[in-house]
Amino acid sequence: MKYLIIANGPFPPKSLILEAAQDAKIIALDGAYDKLLNLNIQPHIVLGDFDSLKNPLSIQPPCELISAPDQNKTDLDKAVTYALNHNASSIHITSAIGGRLDHTQATLYLLQNAYTPHCRIYLHTEYHSAWIACNEEIIIRGKINDYCGFFGAPLATMSVKNAGLAYGGPEPFTLSSEQYSTSNHLILEEAIIEIQGKALIVHPPMLESQRIFSAK
Repeated sequence: MKYLIIANGPFPPKSLILEAAQDAKIIALDGAYDKLLNLNIQPHIVLGDFDSLKNPLSIQPPCELISAPDQNKTDLDKAVTYALNHNASSIHITSAIGGRLDHTQATLYLLQNAYTPHCRIYLHTEYHSAWIACNEEIIIRGKINDYCGFFGAPLATMSVKNAGLAYGGPEPFTLSSEQYSTSNHLILEEAIIEIQGKALIVHPPMLESQRIFSAK
């Protein structure tokens, strides 16, 4: 099952949310529920500690209210755990980057720590998508000159197998906290990359609405 988790950070355009929500079960985190109602988008689940939700008692079936009061984890952590425990085949996250810097950093750590080979977890912003790759060959597709980046999570090497990127070749390049590949871009419409270890992949736009927003 595909899940879309909508956090309570700065909202992307409604078109991005609607495109990411196609065929997905939508989880709104706490106060994100009120923002979604303003966009006439109805989530399937509202989850959190409800410290920023205006009126939890207003939520009625078929929308499900799930209380998750554990203050040792973020609401996003709890939602990802819920989805993984309820047959998630893929998890997509929006509205989790921007705003508070501590929340942004926690989200990037979450991608790293929640990685599982059985369920890809994607983070979507207006401009890019990000996910974790681990000991695998990946293909990045997009338009020529699309930007992308590669970071150790915490440590990996990358090898570009088909000269599809502007920077990087067949020899392994170490990705760590001190060495990474940023402002890289496609010079072919796809790049074939071997990742050894665990790496954060900052991907060209996956959604058409991201590309429309980026072009403005």
